[in-house]
Amino acid sequence: MTLEVRPRQSSTAGEDSGPVAIAPQSLSGMPKGQRKRFRRFGVFVLALSCLFLWPLRDLAILALGSDLHSHILLIPFVFAWLVYLRLDGLPRESSRSFGWSIALLVIGAAALVARVAAPGFLASISPKDRLALTILAFACFVAAGGFVFLGKAWMRALSFPFAFLIFLVPLPDGLVYWLETASKVASADAANFFFTISGTPLVRDGAVFQLPGIVIEFA
Repeated sequence: MTLEVRPRQSSTAGEDSGPVAIAPQSLSGMPKGQRKRFRRFGVFVLALSCLFLWPLRDLAILALGSDLHSHILLIPFVFAWLVYLRLDGLPRESSRSFGWSIALLVIGAAALVARVAAPGFLASISPKDRLALTILAFACFVAAGGFVFLGKAWMRALSFPFAFLIFLVPLPDGLVYWLETASKVASADAANFFFTISGTPLVRDGAVFQLPGIVIEFA
């Protein structure tokens, strides 16, 4: 008796083997030149974070103690994940763009100047507003480093992850107050509309509704 061993075919003619999922490549699977660019950018971000260590610490404290800004702690991880998902789509060639980096450096420097000069011109500026200006400068400097170390083509491919960094900036107090006021007024107007069409007798004073036997205030 003769035993014959043949290699197994994955699929026969006319059969569909089904879709194949391709995972994004890791940095170790990239060409050496591309890995070097990402490492240099990582060193730059690390050095920049050391320079902004105290503002970043204050930002973390604010995020831990505020329901409104608790999402800030997740932004760096979401940014890294979004970059990872786009590694396969990066072009092989990407020249540096000093023009865009200079523009972002100017915006970041202007934010730092406003942070220092604002207390002398605006008596009502809060520490959180000054922190927002500082973190805005940090995000601009990170993006400026991207144009220098990663190049214009890569930054175009990674435009969404870098734009996502704007959510690191805490909302200024004035904007928070405006949003809360707009929400309160809109809720009061909606309630007034439903009370009116239902024929419920009421007396309205801004966000305070006096109904028979109850007083409702939208806060």
